[in-house]
Amino acid sequence: MLDGLLKRKTAFPFFYCLLAVLLGELLVFALIWKENGWLPVVFLATSVLLFSSKQISPLTWLVFFVIGCFAQIVTLRLPDTGEVEYVGYICKGGSGSIEASMGKILVGGEWTKLHPAVNIRLSDRDATAFPGQIIWTTGTLERQESYPLFKIVSSVEGCIDGVEIISFPGKFVDGLLSKYRLEDTVAAAVFTGNRRYIDYETRRRISDLGVAHLFAVSGLHIGFMYLLVHSTLSFLLLG
Repeated sequence: MLDGLLKRKTAFPFFYCLLAVLLGELLVFALIWKENGWLPVVFLATSVLLFSSKQISPLTWLVFFVIGCFAQIVTLRLPDTGEVEYVGYICKGGSGSIEASMGKILVGGEWTKLHPAVNIRLSDRDATAFPGQIIWTTGTLERQESYPLFKIVSSVEGCIDGVEIISFPGKFVDGLLSKYRLEDTVAAAVFTGNRRYIDYETRRRISDLGVAHLFAVSGLHIGFMYLLVHSTLSFLLLG
């Protein structure tokens, strides 16, 4: 019986071991983050274990699952919610609400790193912050069930321009849109993913409609845009 548990043949044993580690980490995260959030993870892990039992030893799978749980317990550092000071780089600008990452928070008189993205609701809804700037804010840190996982409701904030060693093409795109007075259009925001020129109320309405994901620029969006432009030009120029 022990031989049956230990011996399995599969062409991709690493894949199943990696999946077990990831599910172990996810289980610990769900236990800490959300009440009863571990239930779907347990069901998923059980299903994966049963499905992969013909390819890899269940005992081996469980060993890697436990390794994932232990690794998450050791490395996971979640700050407590409450009043904090935060300093970070703005990765998504805008008015009223921005997103920052690679920051540090001051809790209990000690600065600790907080690399994940943080959504910051500015105290001044009309204030505008830009990507690349450094923001300092003090406010209430909250957890969210959707990405970004953290939110800070700011009471006081300040921004300064960051130092850029390498200039990215984004400045060229911004200049081109500004030249033709297109920077404050929703179409430009969808294509470039830059929402900083859209006012807070418009962004809130778009979010309430459930279509805010349109601003998440990805290879798929660019591919669709290229296909549309290419097909249109081919039809008009080549008939």
